[in-house]
Formats: sequence, C-alpha cells, structure tokens
Amino acid sequence: MSKKERFFYRFYFLEPIVVDNKLDWSNPIIHDIYKKWDIVCKSFPYNIMGEAKDIPITDWLDEDGVEFYIPSNIPLPLKSQTVNIEFVCYSANARDNVRSFIRFITGRDGSGSLLGIYDTYTGLSGFNVIYNKFSNDIYKKVKNDKDIITFKVEFTFTRPMNTIDNASFLDKTIDDVKLSDLK
Repeated sequence: MSKKERFFYRFYFLEPIVVDNKLDWSNPIIHDIYKKWDIVCKSFPYNIMGEAKDIPITDWLDEDGVEFYIPSNIPLPLKSQTVNIEFVCYSANARDNVRSFIRFITGRDGSGSLLGIYDTYTGLSGFNVIYNKFSNDIYKKVKNDKDIITFKVEFTFTRPMNTIDNASFLDKTIDDVKLSDLK
C-alpha cells in the first residue's frame, strides 16, 4: 500500500471477558469500529518508548552528581500514558454513530468502562485503557449525502502497550482502510 493510500486505518477496541469475577484478556470481545460505527483511526500518537517513572534520587550538596536507586535485574518501570486519538466517521448516520461510539467507550452502553485497544498499523495492543474526555474540536462536512466528522478522544493507557504477534484475536482483524474504501 502506498503512503498516499494509507490515510486511515482500522482500530479495534477490546472488551475483556469476566471469568470468576476476574478480567480475562486472552480472548476478548472485539469491536471493529469501522464495521460497527463507520469510524476509522486517523491519528494515534502513542509514544512507543513511554516515559520512565521518577526514580528515587539523592542530591548530596557536598558531592558531584546524584545518587540514584534502581532495583537490579528488572526493567525500568514506565508511567501511564495519556493519548489523544483522532477518529473520522463517514456515514449517512454519522451523528448517531458517534453518539453510540461515545456511549460504548464510556461504558454507558453496559459494556464496561475498561477497554483494550489494538492498532493494526503499529501492531500495538494495550489493555486496561480508560476513557478520559471527548474533545470539543469537532469538524463536520457533508459530502455525497454523508457526513464526515473528525473528533479526538483522550484515553489513559494504565500500562505500556506491547506488540502482539500471536494473540488469538489477531486472525479476526483486518488491516488498513484505503480512502477508496470509504464510500
């Protein structure tokens, strides 16, 4: 796929299954936002490296530099990350689709408020994702009797995202959506 064609891509929300009152992410319910709400992802500015948590330091006045403590033999812990994801809805029912999507990501549709996210473009997946806010920066345009609505949603990723290569749900996902597919 050429760079010009790769403008939008599919984005999946994952809903955990509850087993014995515990969340099970091994075989989640998959919500394809393109099939369900005619919504695609335009921008997903996730920092793949993340930001390290503040490590304890002591800055002695009578010594150069600082003294720090990092537990041995463990990876450096990372902070949670807040990400503003930009979406586009192109549909004759765009207003209703966006409203339904908002009800879903806030858990007001009964699905629960803890989400997972799988991004087909980067191959990253994050679990325990929480909705923060919907941006009022909405753009609407009418084209061919359909509305085009762009909007941003802020989420907190409570844990760093990981690349998943062999998750059981990957065979149920489709990669990109070309501009020509949005008809």
